[in-house]
Amino acid sequence: MRFARASAGTFVTQIVGCGLRIVIGALVARALGPEDKGVQGVAVTMGLMLVALGNAGLAQAMVYFAGSRRGAPRELVGVGVLSALGLGALVAALCWWQRTWILSLSSFRMVPPGVLAVALLIPGAALLQAHLQGVVRGLKRIYWYNLNDLFVRVTNLAAVVVLLLGLHLGVRGAVVAQAIGWSVPAALTLYLLWREFGVSWRPTRELLRPLLSYGIRGHPQTAADFLNTYRLDVFVLSAFFAHRHEQVGYFLVAVVAAGLLWFICDAVGTVLLPVASAGTEADANRFTPLVCRHTLFLTAVAGAAMMLLARPATGLVYSAKFLPAVPVILVLVPGFVVYSISRVLVRDLAGRGRPLVPSVAIVVNQAVSLALDFWLIPRMGILGAGVAYSVACLVGTAIVLPAFLLRSKVSLSETLLIRRSDFAVYRRAWQTLRGAPGAAPESTAPDTDPTPLDTTPSELQ
Repeated sequence: MRFARASAGTFVTQIVGCGLRIVIGALVARALGPEDKGVQGVAVTMGLMLVALGNAGLAQAMVYFAGSRRGAPRELVGVGVLSALGLGALVAALCWWQRTWILSLSSFRMVPPGVLAVALLIPGAALLQAHLQGVVRGLKRIYWYNLNDLFVRVTNLAAVVVLLLGLHLGVRGAVVAQAIGWSVPAALTLYLLWREFGVSWRPTRELLRPLLSYGIRGHPQTAADFLNTYRLDVFVLSAFFAHRHEQVGYFLVAVVAAGLLWFICDAVGTVLLPVASAGTEADANRFTPLVCRHTLFLTAVAGAAMMLLARPATGLVYSAKFLPAVPVILVLVPGFVVYSISRVLVRDLAGRGRPLVPSVAIVVNQAVSLALDFWLIPRMGILGAGVAYSVACLVGTAIVLPAFLLRSKVSLSETLLIRRSDFAVYRRAWQTLRGAPGAAPESTAPDTDPTPLDTTPSELQ
């Protein structure tokens, strides 16, 4: 079964990437300390905010159009490169032009101008990586997608070691390492796509119009998803704690630690969108509930373990200086577990060409989080920000889940509750990872691609 092999490979890659992310986070946190970690977090978040504003929904559109064969790969690659570099340069230039005003805002006063300058490298690098990886995902070259995703972590780690630990560049070195982590793998992806498909720098109007239309309709969801709710919380926290940068550092460590729970739903979601794009709605109605209930079950188990181990693990990984982050981790875990449902289902809805519902859910999610931030942070500090984010995750899921159930006509229990027969999947998944013959079960996913993922002769594999 191609989805089983692709998901298993993606899952293993996510585990390795998760380990690398922990190592990178530990090195950066220990090298910078809580105060400089807060400054670095605000600077990187500012760069990601520009990514969210400048994306125009094209990253998700690349996945949908490549997966549904609505655009030639060579044209999609050309659009992806030109739009990423153009939009990245535009938002960076506008931000630098208005730097005096931006740095006067309470949320950004802690960011020195030199750190802002290097943070403006992030938009172009991150957009290029996102757009090209969208094409790779849409083409269902999951093997290369996994390697590229892993290469991002390896490149980031190497840059952290050289710039932060070797050259002692501090906050600026940590921010530049983020940009390098995206730009080098993106350049390699572009080279391999060019080798296989070529690149058209003049895409046809027949492609551009529907591509931009899909992207713009889904832009609120993709922009908010990339920005993510906690990044807005960072800005609110930095405004309330303009002279206590370490509080932002604690919150960032808590969110990154709790966010490790999401590597499960991201692993299956990476494969789900192109599969949903290529198959019929009947296929998706059978397939997505299976994915969702397994994702929720695994995330819940991991969440329980995280709550038990949060304190010793935080001290071991980040040092005792970051132990104030532990209570925030504990209030974030329940919301993160529930939100794993939404992270699976929004990809299904996007794959059906219905990006509006996820867009509404994400916007409402962020509105709730921001409203609770301004109410709870003055009363509870960073713990209030954690409560606000966790509640917002519940609200977002409460919007996406009913929309999926109404669209698919699938029952709530079939979507959320693990079944005794489901546990046989884990045995087959283990056999698939080992390469045992006949391990893959009969496919429940659509199988419309004439060239299997694991046998297609390709430079990307």
